[in-house]
Amino acid sequence: MPGQVLALAGEFPGATFEKWRELSAATVAADLAGDDPETALSTWTEDGLRLKPLYTEADLQGLAPRGRPGQWPFVRGADAPDVSTGWEVRQRLTVTGPGSLAESSVRAELAGGVDTLWLPTDDDRLRSGGLSQVLAAVDLARVGLVLDDTPASDALAHTLLAKVRERGIDPAAVTGSLGVDPLGRQARTGVQAELGELVPLFVLAQELPAMEVVTVDGTVYHRAGASPAEELGLATATAVAYLRTLTDAGVPIEDFFARVEFRLAVTADQFGSLAKLRAARLVWSRVADLCGVPEAGAQRQHAVTSHAMLTRHDDRTNMLRATVACVAAVTGGARAITVLPFDAAGAEPGALGQRVARATHAVLRHEAHLGRVSDPAGGSPYVESLTDRLAEAAWEHFTAVEKAGGMQHHLASGQAFKDLAERTRERRRAIALGERPLTGISSYAVLDEPLPPHGAAAPLPPGALPEVRYAEEFEALRDRSDAHVHRTGARPSVLLVAPGTLARNSRVLDRARNLFASGGVATDQAVGDPDELASGLRERAPRAVCVCAGDSEGLSALVTAARETGASVVYALAAAFPSEERERTASAGVTAFLPSDGDMPALLARVLDDLEVR
Repeated sequence: MPGQVLALAGEFPGATFEKWRELSAATVAADLAGDDPETALSTWTEDGLRLKPLYTEADLQGLAPRGRPGQWPFVRGADAPDVSTGWEVRQRLTVTGPGSLAESSVRAELAGGVDTLWLPTDDDRLRSGGLSQVLAAVDLARVGLVLDDTPASDALAHTLLAKVRERGIDPAAVTGSLGVDPLGRQARTGVQAELGELVPLFVLAQELPAMEVVTVDGTVYHRAGASPAEELGLATATAVAYLRTLTDAGVPIEDFFARVEFRLAVTADQFGSLAKLRAARLVWSRVADLCGVPEAGAQRQHAVTSHAMLTRHDDRTNMLRATVACVAAVTGGARAITVLPFDAAGAEPGALGQRVARATHAVLRHEAHLGRVSDPAGGSPYVESLTDRLAEAAWEHFTAVEKAGGMQHHLASGQAFKDLAERTRERRRAIALGERPLTGISSYAVLDEPLPPHGAAAPLPPGALPEVRYAEEFEALRDRSDAHVHRTGARPSVLLVAPGTLARNSRVLDRARNLFASGGVATDQAVGDPDELASGLRERAPRAVCVCAGDSEGLSALVTAARETGASVVYALAAAFPSEERERTASAGVTAFLPSDGDMPALLARVLDDLEVR
């Protein structure tokens, strides 16, 4: 009824923050180590931002103003949304060949519901006359086009404009982006950028008034290892470098803000990614405000699901990662979204991978109706707090680059390499220690799944930023095991032996299975009475054994039994290892003690060495 207050859960006693603290302290008392429950249950982002276990309205105090979608500072969205259409489906064309093959790829994308085609014009097959053939299959008045930055961007733009004139299309109806990004190209290729090339392209683009001219590609830095705040900071520094160049050449500052687009990566960290998109708009609106044109600071965003998070092994899991990332992009307010095919980490994506990528958009748009709500995360104390703190961290990175001489100097001096290498080392450590598990790779690996074909990665040009994928180190170990299977017909294996009941040892057995599978090592297990296990070892005579137990009692005897049956490699893994039992186990001839935690890739590399897997 009008004026009536709806008291949700009103029949239950009210919850308080103090009551939560009391119950949490009792629940996690063993893990507190003298800390309060908030500290004990907190986690930390790559940028060192603390994520509390519980956020309240108090966390909204002191945050930057939000406004409405389409209003300064554009945190809630760059545009007043059209909730009837949702976001722009923008997919990257996979060029399988010249001529008719490329045209058939275009038709498949458009038939699958794509609004804008992202053309890989850095591909030789499109640069050498193929672009005209692809454009022949596109209704330029209805389908947007986005070009990749290349040294030939000027020629490609002229080709596009000539095709528009030849077909009598209204230039104002042609949408998309010329994709010019000299500093992004320098990061990818190591070739010094000439920012002056922006000026003639901006002049040419006056004849295509609905197209963006500049693309600030933050995904280049994401793929090189940048954290979310670093990606935003480097992208902002890049955009400011372009802003200076063009305004010095006489381009009105409002024209630049109106014709630049930011390309940013989204990952399976759903809340982190949507907060990153909101933070990016907050940072860019501040740049516009400092330039005296606050209302021009509506950042246009193209979100791309992360290539760095994709895996070659168990690649179907990438469908889940991409779906979560796409949800984050939608709820974070991206105007255009690209979902990478699940098999994009291997060879060129196949037809199934491309179809699933398109279908991800379709399901989220037409069945889940995600585009029908504007800024659904707005007002959440967690999201709003994370947005502001991420924007502050990004601003710090941006200003540090500016103080050191700007983005071009940051790349040329090698400082970008040093910073990103340090971040990559930190992330590698977290993954190696199991703090950031990779499903299907460092946890729950499936050894008998068919591996899709993949070619060797092309070597990077000298001076180019590196390209990393989070799973690479584990996948190199799996490749080593797969090569062993190809040579010998059998996968390296270890027999897990656990004295006692399965219930007593299930946790340590799971840990052992998970550890070995992550390195491509198969396991079998035997659980039961120690004497019966020793007898079974004599019958099976395995080459490699791992003695496992919830505690270390009786392990030394089983190590002795394994050695007596001819096992050349004997490991020991226990939840706890008192010093006396450890000494007895060592003297019994154990090859190595496997820690319950530690650097998994280094440990697995030793295991493969012990098993003589070249």
